[in-house]
Amino acid sequence: MNATVSSQYFSGRRFVAALRRDWRMNRDGWAVRVLAMLGVMALLETGLAWFVHKVVATDEAYSLGAAVAERTALSFLCLMCFSVFLMLGASRFHSGYGTPGMRLNELMNPASTLEKFVVRMLTCIVGVTLATALCWEVSDFLRGTMMRLWFGSASVADHVSVIDAISNLHLELTGATTFTLASLFGWQGVYALGSCFFPKHSFLKTMGAVCVVEFVYGMAAGFSTSMFFDPEGRQLNEHLSLSDFSWMPDAVTVFFVCLAVGSYALCYMRMREDEMIDRM
Repeated sequence: MNATVSSQYFSGRRFVAALRRDWRMNRDGWAVRVLAMLGVMALLETGLAWFVHKVVATDEAYSLGAAVAERTALSFLCLMCFSVFLMLGASRFHSGYGTPGMRLNELMNPASTLEKFVVRMLTCIVGVTLATALCWEVSDFLRGTMMRLWFGSASVADHVSVIDAISNLHLELTGATTFTLASLFGWQGVYALGSCFFPKHSFLKTMGAVCVVEFVYGMAAGFSTSMFFDPEGRQLNEHLSLSDFSWMPDAVTVFFVCLAVGSYALCYMRMREDEMIDRM
């Protein structure tokens, strides 16, 4: 009983010590990952902007069509990079328990399971999210600088932040920003949970499992949709209209939030289970 209560107890002093310990042990690895992430983003963003400018822009001036095309392309790239790197970071959530030696090292940490869980949340979820957003801002600045050097100040599209990217791609959808952020948060939880069951190559294995589930879901959704709509999109039920599905964006947002909360709860339970088994 005392051991169980002690393992769930949260101490601010122990938490700070555990956070410092995790930082000392993993700072070099995280620094390399952040620099690699920045390099990939800067290369992709600058290359994409250069390609769009060459294809769309004219020799006389930077046309409005080129500006819109570049901004839209950068928005897609931003969301793609943001999604991939967030999932890669979440895939390292349970990395400290991959081998017996790593689990022994975690057991030598005097922090409780809850404190270790919060440390992982701050590093693999919150920290990676902030680092990804910062890397995009820096890479976008580098993109603007390089485009000014190559084509002049008139050939540079406006700054594209992460929130701008979401807004650019969903101009007519109400609540699209909240929906997209909730979906990212939910998928982070899924990949964090996947790291608890796939110690090696967690990102690839979790992505494969997600693809299988989405394929089955897509088949089921397509079958159920065919019961209401014909192949040309006309409604078979005269009492059914698209306005009847206006609640779906909010429902999906709530679903992803619940998915994230449930995934992180299972991550904590799995982390606690691993430590209890190893101590026995």
